[in-house]
Parts: sequence; structure tokens; C-alpha cells
Amino acid sequence: MIKFLLLSALIASPAFADTTYKLDDSGAATFKATGKPGFLRINGEGGRPTGTVVLDGTARLVGATVKVKLDDLTTGIALRDEHMKTKYLEIGKYPEAVLVLDPSALPSGTLLEDLTLSGKLTLHGVTKPVSVDFSLKNQGSAQTGDGRFTIDHDDFGVAIPKYMG
Repeated sequence: MIKFLLLSALIASPAFADTTYKLDDSGAATFKATGKPGFLRINGEGGRPTGTVVLDGTARLVGATVKVKLDDLTTGIALRDEHMKTKYLEIGKYPEAVLVLDPSALPSGTLLEDLTLSGKLTLHGVTKPVSVDFSLKNQGSAQTGDGRFTIDHDDFGVAIPKYMG
């Protein structure tokens, strides 16, 4: 399984105006992967999320698209990063992961915590539905969003890394 933290980015606008919000460059994507054998745990980060979130004046999520360049991901070990990018993620063919959230009515108010949104993730050339645990919090005149979801490598045709064969 891989858990991505994709939406840790400031949305540069006041709460719930009828507008498109752009993710700024302060966000980060992180992931945790479990290989074979099961004790093999890989943590990584990188790939600043880019994209937009569209809300209407009634606090309805019209849509959101978040992209992460996979070439920017790192695990802290150069050889493992090279294998992850070339052998498993095949970034030459599939350079980014794209999350598209479905339209959704949001609870009233400006703080949205423990909200579950649905969407579709495209990774390794495969698009699958995902359920995103999401929260939005005020930070001055902007909001900080945080989205997390778990995927299975096999669903996206990504081989599971194996240690020593």
C-alpha cells in the first residue's frame, strides 16, 4: 500500500468564494510503501503538488485536480530512487500522478475536518477510484488542505519492490 499526502498546500484565497483556487508551491507529497518481505518499509517525499480547486459560492466543491511530478520523489537512497523511478514507476512513460476529485457538497463553515471525498487517481497509466480523507483549515487569509489516501500497487500495474530477489 502507498499512502500519499497530496494536498498539503495553501489555497491562496479567502474561504469559499465563487472562484478557482490555485495550489501554491508550499505543499509536499509524501508516501509510505510496503515491499516484500513485509518488513521492507519505504518512506519518501518530494514532488510539489500543483493544480486547482474550484468551489462555488455555496461551498460546493465543483472539482479539483492535483498533479505530482514523480521524478521529484525521493527516498533518501539514490540507488533505490533510481529503481523506483525507472523500474517500478517508469517515469519516462508516466511522469506524473494525477488526482481528480469528484464534485461534492461540502459542510457549511470554513473548517472542514474528517471529510471523505471521492475521486480518481491516474498513476502508471491506470486510472482508479480513490477515497480521500480530507481536511481544510484556516491559516490567516488562506486555507491549508490535507488529503490522504491508500492504494495498492497491483491496482496500478506497479510491481512491488523485492529485497534480495
